[in-house]
Formats: sequence, C-alpha cells, structure tokens
Amino acid sequence: MYDFQLIIKHILEYGVRWASQQEIVYRDLVRYTYRDMYERVHRLANALKDLGIKKGDKVAVLDWDSHRYLECYFAIPMMG
Repeated sequence: MYDFQLIIKHILEYGVRWASQQEIVYRDLVRYTYRDMYERVHRLANALKDLGIKKGDKVAVLDWDSHRYLECYFAIPMMG
C-alpha cells in the first residue's frame, strides 16, 4: 500500500525530492536535472492555462519520443 495517491505529478515530485540534481538525458542532445524538468513542466502547464485550456478539455500532442513529449506528458495532467 502506498502512502500517497498514484498520480502523475507524484512521480515527478518524487524525482525532485530524492534526486533533484540527477540528470535526465535525451539521446545525448538534451540534458537537464529533475529540478529543471519540474520547472519546465510547471511553465508549460501555466502557459497552457494562459491559453484558456482548463480541466476537462482535450489536448492533443503531435510528437514522437522526445523530451518535449515527456514534458507534455507531465504538464497536461498537472494543470487540473
């Protein structure tokens, strides 16, 4: 049994809490830490809110296995 709900934001928050300086590497092209990713995800979530997207809206992402897709994977559900 877990001490918290298994929701997507907890996965990222766990990484920030326990390994904030651990590097995330995408194809040796992009490198940033969990802390950096957390900040990028929150900026993206806020930008989507500023565009008028709200809880319950459908958001499509057209991308393929990239760091940007991973950021969307976390940012979209973290908006609500």
